[in-house]
Amino acid sequence: MTLLTVPQQQVKFDDFDAALAYTANKRTEYIPIHNQSLYMNFNTIDGFEFTEDGVESIGRAIESPSLAKVLDIPASHDGDTSYYFTSIMNTTEAREKLRTKRLVVQDGTIIGVVGSKYTPYENHEFLNDIYKTVPSDYKFIDGNIIESKIRVNFGSEYSSFDVKGRTDDKIIPGVQFRSSMVGDTVIGALIRLHRLICLNGMTITDNKSDGRAYHVGDDLKAKLDVLMERTNNSLKMVQERIDQLIGMPYRRNETAKSLIQLNAPFKILPDHKKRGLWYNASKKYKNVLDHNRALDNSVSILDHIPLRDTCPISRRMFESPFKEPMMFDFVESFTESAQRYSIEEQNLMEEEAGVLSTHIYKNASKYLLN
Repeated sequence: MTLLTVPQQQVKFDDFDAALAYTANKRTEYIPIHNQSLYMNFNTIDGFEFTEDGVESIGRAIESPSLAKVLDIPASHDGDTSYYFTSIMNTTEAREKLRTKRLVVQDGTIIGVVGSKYTPYENHEFLNDIYKTVPSDYKFIDGNIIESKIRVNFGSEYSSFDVKGRTDDKIIPGVQFRSSMVGDTVIGALIRLHRLICLNGMTITDNKSDGRAYHVGDDLKAKLDVLMERTNNSLKMVQERIDQLIGMPYRRNETAKSLIQLNAPFKILPDHKKRGLWYNASKKYKNVLDHNRALDNSVSILDHIPLRDTCPISRRMFESPFKEPMMFDFVESFTESAQRYSIEEQNLMEEEAGVLSTHIYKNASKYLLN
């Protein structure tokens, strides 16, 4: 048999009260493993169903990160997978590593493993603390939960501004709070931009080192307060960054080549992460024709991202005979495209678009010279 896991739950919220109600109905237990081993019986572990993330978390706990992939290989007999899993868990090394761990069980399903020092922070409690933490001018925009990983976005009406030269294009800077109940995500507060004209967002990671706290200690609410203050103080850099990107023209062919030559992190869309798709400056091509063909293909892909059917706002700018498209429009085409993917992929693309904007912002002089 192959590994039969419980499907991953992905939920999106446009209303804060709906998020509160959803999290209030979740029941999470942290069950000590102590020196016992874990036992698999067909589709349960110690009597609980499990998600793919749950099995992967067990694999990381025993320092066998490929455990889930190995278990998912079709077996000759129905009991082979269960026998293999239980045999591994019964080894001295695995039992010792699991001795101080706890299973995270939500609604009867194993979703992860945490250590003994991990301080649980229920998502419902997390949301209530956020509500007490955000300033009065911050309004809830949206949020999502993937299994136990939660992200909620708030925008500051006080700090909102029109995109330079475009009075119908409004940016609401704010904060994205994130947490998890399985130890794979720190408590975080990062700058997030919300663009009203197309209802898409981007996460800015400049303050990542300061914008996180670990699930340890007694007063997690106090850590959240500090993170909110730091992020709020960083909002003044947002308009400067947008103005910089809106002042940098995106010239077809020319700008794409610069992005490639400067090794910009533009491999954001899932269908663009295929190995061998992009021109590689360090690769030795067979001849000049192959070299130029690879480069031209990559340039064409970058130039056409804003022209996708899923990028109506960016497409309008790139097809306008009256206005020159800007780097801002190019970066935003990724977050527009992100809206057609799964919640998990969209979260990742919002982050990666933020990384790209940071790269362009920090290397602005090089792009303007090229």
